[in-house]
Amino acid sequence: MKRHKGITLLIARNYGRAHTLTLPLWKVYVGSALAATLMAALLGLSVLCLLVLPRWRSAEQRVRQLLQERNALQGQLLSANEEALEAKSSRSSAQVAQANPAGDDLNDPATIPPDPYTEPVRITSLQSKLVHGALEVSYVVQNQSPRGNRGGFLIAVLENLDSVPPQFQTDRGEQVNETGFPEFYKEGDVFSPVASRVTIRQHFKLASPQEYFTHVTVYAFSPRGGLMTKERFALDRAVFSQEHIAAGNS
Repeated sequence: MKRHKGITLLIARNYGRAHTLTLPLWKVYVGSALAATLMAALLGLSVLCLLVLPRWRSAEQRVRQLLQERNALQGQLLSANEEALEAKSSRSSAQVAQANPAGDDLNDPATIPPDPYTEPVRITSLQSKLVHGALEVSYVVQNQSPRGNRGGFLIAVLENLDSVPPQFQTDRGEQVNETGFPEFYKEGDVFSPVASRVTIRQHFKLASPQEYFTHVTVYAFSPRGGLMTKERFALDRAVFSQEHIAAGNS
């Protein structure tokens, strides 16, 4: 009798006809080995998940706490920057008033006390116009330090104070907080050390022809993140319709 190296399955149905299925032994062995390997891999992954999952959750919670701490420290830094600049300005004004209580002529150089704090740069001469649906803003960064300055970062923020809540927009998507103050100073435009003065131009894409802004505030940060100065300028509402008026007259 001839022996077959295989397994034969006999399937009989209720109508009396039998069906046979023969599998070679090597296929049975290979299938069994693959099934055993798959089961071992699933078992190993299950054990690995049980061991790693608690540590992963702990690490995720720690990362979440660190992010919260970072946001809190960042908020404190932003508030400290604003308060420091306001304190410097207030202190300078108070010292000028104290040195001149009688209201002498402040144009007389002899009556002007030395300013204890001079902003390294000053932002002036803002101009704005619409160009193909985008608001172009130009302003002058002027050096005020006799020893020069080390440059820094500039961020211009459009403000619509007519909307509730106020609406803010930057030219490159820099992040600002609920008051419009920049959250990451290094996202701003880098400007080199200013010897005397330099003109900066920035473009803001408007979402629709009806969109407008009431002010633009320009922030100048030092290379280490200190707020050197900020200037707020009012925007003329007519600027936002001048392009459409020109198109209608043409």
